[in-house]
Formats: sequence, C-alpha cells, structure tokens
Amino acid sequence: MTFWGVKINYHGQEYPAVKGQMATMIFPLLCVGSLLVFYTPIVDGYELPKFLYLGILATGGLVYILQRNEDVKLPAILPLSLFFLGSALSGINALNYYEFGLTMATDLMGISLFWITVNLVKGESMDRVLWMMAGIGTIVALAFLLLPGSQGTIGNSVLVGILLVPFVPIAGLLAPWGLAPASIILLAIWMSNSHAALLAIVALGCVLIWKHAPMFGKSLAMIPAIGLSLFILKVAPGANLATQYRLDWWRNSAHMVADHPVFGVGRGNFVVVYPQYAILGDQVMGGLDHVNRAGQRVDTAINSPHNDFLQIWTETGPLGIGGLLWFLWIVLIGRKWNETGRAGKALALSLVGILVTATFHFPLHAVAGGMVFWVICGLLWVASEKDIDTEPVTVPGSVPSCEPDAVSG
Repeated sequence: MTFWGVKINYHGQEYPAVKGQMATMIFPLLCVGSLLVFYTPIVDGYELPKFLYLGILATGGLVYILQRNEDVKLPAILPLSLFFLGSALSGINALNYYEFGLTMATDLMGISLFWITVNLVKGESMDRVLWMMAGIGTIVALAFLLLPGSQGTIGNSVLVGILLVPFVPIAGLLAPWGLAPASIILLAIWMSNSHAALLAIVALGCVLIWKHAPMFGKSLAMIPAIGLSLFILKVAPGANLATQYRLDWWRNSAHMVADHPVFGVGRGNFVVVYPQYAILGDQVMGGLDHVNRAGQRVDTAINSPHNDFLQIWTETGPLGIGGLLWFLWIVLIGRKWNETGRAGKALALSLVGILVTATFHFPLHAVAGGMVFWVICGLLWVASEKDIDTEPVTVPGSVPSCEPDAVSG
C-alpha cells in the first residue's frame, strides 16, 4: 500500500514515496476541478477557458516533474513524435492557421498530460488511484443528473455519456463497494441517450464475457450482444437518423482523404474544408443551428465526422494516424500489464471503452474527453510498469536486510 508518510511496500519491496500528496491530487484537479471551469453559460466560447485550464495544468505539471531530483520518463516518445510530426507537416495544407495552432497546442498538452501522469503516479497505490477515479466519475454523473439543463460540458448530455464510459469498469471492478458508484454512472449514461456510449458499454460486456466465459457461453452471449447493438444503431429513438448521418460524414471524409493523401487537410481544419465535400443530405443538420466562429449560420458546418480516427487521418494523413495507432498498440497490447491485477484490467477496459466511443463520436477532440484519454493511457502504462520495470531502492534511514541468500541444503 501507499501511505502518506515515508515509504511504500510493494510485493515485499520498499520504495520511497513519490510525494503522494501532489501525485494523488492531480486527478481531482484534472476532472473534478474541470466541472467548475467547464460549467458556464457561454455557449459559443466556452471551450476557451478549457484550453486555458488545460494549458495551466500541463505547464505546471511539467515544471513540477522537471524540477524534482528524479529521472523523468518520456515513454512512447517515438510514436508520439511521429503523431506530432504528421500533425505539424499537415500545416502545409491548412487553410485556417488559428484552428491549426489551437489543435496542435491541444495535442501537445495532451501528450504532456500522459507524461505527467506516468511520472507522478509511478509510486502510488493503484487501488487508491482507482478509487479516486471512480469518485470523479460519480461526481460527474451526479452533476449531470442533478443539474439538468445546465450549459457547458455538464449540459451536453451526449458528451457526458461519452465522458463517463471509461469510469464504468474502474468503478465496477472495485466490487463490492464500487458497485454503487458504477450504478450511478451507468444511470447517467442511460439518461444521456448517447448511442455511442451505450455501444461502448455493450462492447465492454462482450470483452469481459469473452475473457472469462467458456467457449459455449461466449457464443451464446454474442447473440444478444449483436441484437442489442443493432437496436442501438437502428431502432432506438433517433438512432436510424444518427447512423445515416455518420455514414454520410464518413463517406465524405473518405473523399477528403483521397484528395489529400500525404499531409491531410491540416490539423484542426476538418471543419474548414468539410463544406466543400458536403452533400445535400447534410442540409438536414441545419436543424441543430450550427454556427461558425464568425457568427454565421452554416448548415454544413460539421466540426467532426464523429470518428476520431477518421478525423485524424483526414487532417494529418498517414503519418499522424499511424503514430497514434502505434502509440495505442504499445499502450494497450504491446505492454505486459498484469491481466490478473485489478488495476490493469480496469484501465485496459477503460481505454477500450474510449476507443469504441471514438469510433462513433469525438471524445479525443473534446477537451474534457481528451484529458481523460491521456490520463487513462498514463495510468495503464504505470499499471504495467509496476510489474515489469520497477527496481527496488533503499529507503533513506532504513537498515539493509541481513538475510543470507538462499543456499542449497
């Protein structure tokens, strides 16, 4: 366990505490504090305080870990550098350099949060981190349920459902006490009417069944899972229209990729270029009162294809999307995280949930969703690192062990 005092005992080895107060408080600052920053009646400009908040958080965290007298780790630097290089080179085709610079800065701050998380949490008890994350998800869910009609992030019901998905496995695997917060979070997701979030919950259930059920049980469980997914996509209220919209956006985005195969249309420039590829059916979206940054009503101003991977491919070309997929492969599959441990399993499922929602929505391009994504990646990295990379060190003031090495009889 991790104590607020001097040392940590992990698998029989002692490690120095890594300033537990700061390492632990990073998570309430990231998410719970964001409820106050993101709760605002300013509908068109509410993302600006988010960027300011994220910038202060990332800059302060980097300064903190750099000034400590410890080795700073920058894991996965090669794929992240490839992702950032592809984004930077996409500026060759960018038409709006304000959007380009803003999105580039957001990407850089997200990568910084990943590195900050890895460095701050490497000495923490993962159980305590999981409980803190479950508490954050519960607070977000309660804020949504008890503050109906509010503006900003909490008032955007679909976005709330998307944001809450990764907190479900974290709370659920803290059974039995985590079942109560998990139920509150699931209720909020249900009330959000987010089809992408519901699909992600079904996908997480399928992953759990596939990992633990016998083969016959796996086959039987897939039948209702497929039926429920089809219901969410085609039969649920508004689902058929939402599915058709996405198919149109994805088809148009594929044309954008074909016309800009090397550098993309420019990071953050999807919203600028998309109207050139819009079809007549997109005019229906005018019912949602899309307004561009100049205050002009534009029926075809779709700011995302509702698929994060397709958007990054469209904006950055093969370098950007290749770097991101390489990074995700390393974090989720390439690392030898402990599948039997509660932390590794919960965080891996959380990341899977985010990736499912990213296939049908844009959590990685929402400031709040992006923060959760990069922090979850950092936590999963630490969960695997505890088993394969940690080396014991001597606690200052402790007495070295005098036990002899084992010898044969």
